[in-house]
Amino acid sequence: MSGIQIVRFEATADQMRQLVVAHRESFPKTEQIELEALRALEAGLARPLAMALIESVCAWGNYAGIAGRVRVRNSASEISARLSEAIERSDQGRFGEGVNCIAELRGLGFSFASKVLRFLRPDHAVVLDSVISEGLGFARNVAGYDAFRAECARIADLLNAPTQPNPDPSNRAWRLFDVEMAIYAKFRGL
Repeated sequence: MSGIQIVRFEATADQMRQLVVAHRESFPKTEQIELEALRALEAGLARPLAMALIESVCAWGNYAGIAGRVRVRNSASEISARLSEAIERSDQGRFGEGVNCIAELRGLGFSFASKVLRFLRPDHAVVLDSVISEGLGFARNVAGYDAFRAECARIADLLNAPTQPNPDPSNRAWRLFDVEMAIYAKFRGL
C-alpha cells in the first residue's frame, strides 16, 4: 500500500443480521458446499472429493474456470496433500499458513485458497478476497489473513452477546465466517 489510507466499516447488530441473510440469498449453495466439504473431510480428503470441492468453491466464487486451471496444473495427489496440510495447520491455529498451503496449488491464488479453507473449517476460517482486501485494507497474505480473521473473531464475540441472535437457520452462535459474509455483503451492496 502506498500513501495514506483510512478505512472504516460500520454496522449495527441488526444490520449485520440482515447482511448475513442477504449474503445467503445471493449465494444459495453455501450450505450445500459446507456439506460437500464435510463429506470430503470424512473421506480423508480423497483425491476426487478434494478436486470436486475446489470446483464447487470456484463456481460459488463466480470463477468456475479457476478450477480447470487447478486441475490441469496440479496432480490429484498434490491437491489432496495441500488441503490436508492446510487442515493440519489450521487445527494448530495457524490459519493464514493453512490458506497459504492451499494457495501453493498452481492456478488457485490466495483469495480462492481462503474460500476453500472457509468451507473446510467453517467455524474458524474466513474469506479474504479482493472485496474485503480492498474494502478494509488487509493484504492478501498470511499476515493480512490472520489480522482479518482476528477482527472477525472480535466482532463475533461482540455479536454472540445474549441479545444478538444469529440469523443462521441453525440458530448457532455467530461464526467468524458469518461476520465476513456480512462485511462482504455490505461492500457489495447485497
